[in-house]
Amino acid sequence: MIEKSTKAKSDIVLAFGPSATAKTSEIIGDDSKTAREVWDELAHSHTTTTTQAVINLRRELDSLIFDEKKDFAAHVNKFVAICDKISSYDEEIDARDKSSKLI
Repeated sequence: MIEKSTKAKSDIVLAFGPSATAKTSEIIGDDSKTAREVWDELAHSHTTTTTQAVINLRRELDSLIFDEKKDFAAHVNKFVAICDKISSYDEEIDARDKSSKLI
């Protein structure tokens, strides 16, 4: 059983590769944890991070206001970039919300 756990932890390390954050590396590098414990802790850590990122992006979208002295195309580009980031987290923005926030 220990051999399977070690193999599973190695697979987790390989999946993250060099892009692993310090927190992720700390979780993965704890030899006292089983692969299941590592997986559960990573899942919790990344779910919390994802939720916070979506909340922050939605706040940024809510606070986006067009300044008539500036370029409208730049405003639209920023709006689209925020919407795309939100979509990258498999979150949707209602079309009505998009139209009201763009103007």
